[in-house]
Amino acid sequence: MPYTAAALTAAASPVVLTIGDVSHRRGLRRVSLWWVRRFRTWTAKPLSVPQMLQLQAARVDPLQYLLTLMVVLRQVMPARWWYRLTGDPVTLILRLPDELRKLVLLALVATPGSTADQTEAEESIIEQIRREQREASYGKGGARGSLSLASATLAVRETYGDAWYWSPNRWPTSDGYVPFAVALLEFEGVQALSARRRLEMADGFSLAQAKEPRRARQQLERMAYPAEVC
Repeated sequence: MPYTAAALTAAASPVVLTIGDVSHRRGLRRVSLWWVRRFRTWTAKPLSVPQMLQLQAARVDPLQYLLTLMVVLRQVMPARWWYRLTGDPVTLILRLPDELRKLVLLALVATPGSTADQTEAEESIIEQIRREQREASYGKGGARGSLSLASATLAVRETYGDAWYWSPNRWPTSDGYVPFAVALLEFEGVQALSARRRLEMADGFSLAQAKEPRRARQQLERMAYPAEVC
């Protein structure tokens, strides 16, 4: 996951979900296309960290996971009175076959910059998310420990504070908490800051061992205190 402005914007953006196919029968395509765009396309709020953690915690029990999924889907797609006429998106998603439901959920829980192949939707969606989190932080080669969304969020909360973690006026989620994809991206930013500090320490040691330490120090001072240009 690249830590870029585009990725951060996409991580906090609503998710557009479409359920339904356009009929290719002669004379019905235009009407079918209008129906799918108007009554089978919904905008869901991004999943927050607590909502994603609820899904992860419930994954061990299929029934509990389904119940938790129903609650979370209702939170990101609140009920509307016209759903009685056009159809409730939450009900439609839960009634889909397992394979199709996983494809819909894959769009809801995707992280910006993910390179996961669409064929991987056949595996557990939560397990896929956890694997992507590990790969984003440690690379595809693996790591001794496994990064979880909870630990990544904790590291960012320690840096930014709870005013960043829960901010209803800032985050477009249904509960006011930070979107889970934003938390993962910000963890990448925090890791970059930590790496920069280690580089500064390494540069300090290398400065003392430089062939011309005075000249190297003067160059470093010019970089640290650039001249003001009017």
